[in-house]
Amino acid sequence: MDKLRKIVYGLVLVLLMGILVPIYADAVSAQPSGNPPYKIVVVKRGDCLWNIAKKECPNRNVREVVDEMYKLNEIGKYIYPGQQLKVPIDNPRPVRSSTAASRGLIGREMVCVATAYTHTGNRTATMTWPQERRTIAVDPSVIPLRSKVYVTCDSWPNINGIYIAEDTGGLIKGYRIDLFMNSRDQAILWGRRTVKVRILE
Repeated sequence: MDKLRKIVYGLVLVLLMGILVPIYADAVSAQPSGNPPYKIVVVKRGDCLWNIAKKECPNRNVREVVDEMYKLNEIGKYIYPGQQLKVPIDNPRPVRSSTAASRGLIGREMVCVATAYTHTGNRTATMTWPQERRTIAVDPSVIPLRSKVYVTCDSWPNINGIYIAEDTGGLIKGYRIDLFMNSRDQAILWGRRTVKVRILE
């Protein structure tokens, strides 16, 4: 009798496992997919969100990673040693040949009309946060996005330097670029000027 009872219990257990495992699998797959995949990092003395993001995700935009960390973790202004944080997985993009190179644009120099814009609260067309002396908006049919360019202006030499074509704009068409500036007053003072643009890569 005991042997029969054990057999019955065994069969019942097998049946329950067969039912519960698919249910559990469905529950796991039904978890919200809005959050990016992450790993757990323990905060060390002297750490800050910016340094953690830069160290753990060297191939991604640091500010973007910090924003995701705020969404993944219930944290305030400060973090503490020993605290466990969810940090997004680093997803390096596959290395691709430059669009500018494939179009034979490297080394090309052109004269453009340059205007200026300031903070809008939005990311750029390439999903970075705009930065002064780095970000310019372009017409991608003239200057491919993510191209590095050297900009010079005789009437305002302080802006001379290397920039990245990170943004676009509805009015930025043809041989026209838009320089990002932190100050609205500076952008107004800049107005509209003629610049030389040379595509580096």
